[in-house]
Amino acid sequence: MRRREALVGIGTLGAATFAGCTHGRSDITGPSSEPQPVTVLSGRTEMPVPSLGGQTARLGESLYLQAPGFFTLNTAFVGTSVLLWPADDGFLSSHHTRSVVYNGADPGRLYRLPPSVVAVSLHPDEGIRAISWAMDAVQKAAETLATSHAALEFDIDGAGFLIALQVNLADPGFANNPGAAGLAYTKSGDDGVITGARIVFRTLQLAGFWYTAENFRCAVVHEVLHATGLQHSTPEDPPGIMAGTAVSYQFSAPTERERLIMKMQYERLPGTKLAGMVESDPGVSAKSSKAEWHLVCAR
Repeated sequence: MRRREALVGIGTLGAATFAGCTHGRSDITGPSSEPQPVTVLSGRTEMPVPSLGGQTARLGESLYLQAPGFFTLNTAFVGTSVLLWPADDGFLSSHHTRSVVYNGADPGRLYRLPPSVVAVSLHPDEGIRAISWAMDAVQKAAETLATSHAALEFDIDGAGFLIALQVNLADPGFANNPGAAGLAYTKSGDDGVITGARIVFRTLQLAGFWYTAENFRCAVVHEVLHATGLQHSTPEDPPGIMAGTAVSYQFSAPTERERLIMKMQYERLPGTKLAGMVESDPGVSAKSSKAEWHLVCAR
């Protein structure tokens, strides 16, 4: 199984570190009596952070961890390993992380699929299925996503979290965004958990908005990553498939930086926010009383 085992090394970090394995966290009511060793690891290299070695903490005890090149982390200790994520380490910048993972906001919130979701299924409508090159592009997009994402599997017409792919010129989003060729919508509440997603394309006419079939495949990858919670990068960020401009069509798959960002997004603890360059994990956030649809991309 490829998921986290291959890209994250779940066997070496301790299951309590990961977003998908931290539901027992809410049962911690206070620090336990016996201190335990704290291993602080780089989320990129999975190697110990030298400046933070030799620490101990009790379960449930608050940790405030600072190291050069990493986001400062304020969290409760839930196991033997804690991940620090790169900020300005010479490879990934804090600006890039803030814009793509935390929506450029202060405080920025994580948006992602529920922790129980491990598989995503793309469901093209009849308009897409009727055109062979379009279905071929969707298939290639699913394969690209499956080999790029650290936490999610992708297929077509499977049993996983459904993302509908539609062609609908009459979608109201196009009236408000007349230059857009595609729209991505997600349904989420105040907890940032995405409970629904759909992607709408204006047309499949190659002479219209899609200049090549490869552009369409790239657009499917881009919009599906929005549907799983990623945001646009900005012109100040290194270019990649999540760029908010036509530069994204130059990329056939997420870049190494973007794959690291995708890994980061799905391995933060529930409730994590980024404010003033400090990631604060207040625990599992309360469920929103009202989940609403949001247009997250029009391009």
